[in-house]
Amino acid sequence: AYIICKNERRFLGKCLDSLEGVREIVVVDSGSTDATLAIAGRYTDQVSHQEWLGDAGQRGAALQKMTTDWVLN
Repeated sequence: AYIICKNERRFLGKCLDSLEGVREIVVVDSGSTDATLAIAGRYTDQVSHQEWLGDAGQRGAALQKMTTDWVLN
């Protein structure tokens, strides 16, 4: 699964909790200034920053980081 986000501390933990059992989780953040990165780091080591490229561009950047055949976003 991949998640694109920015300043999602209120919702990210619940979202990532719902992915229990998912083999690969990629989080691409576009510049959070809250606790989003710390929360993401508790669930995966695949957390990166990408300046906002627009919705499609950001999703494409996240998708390129995936290594699995099937992807949930």
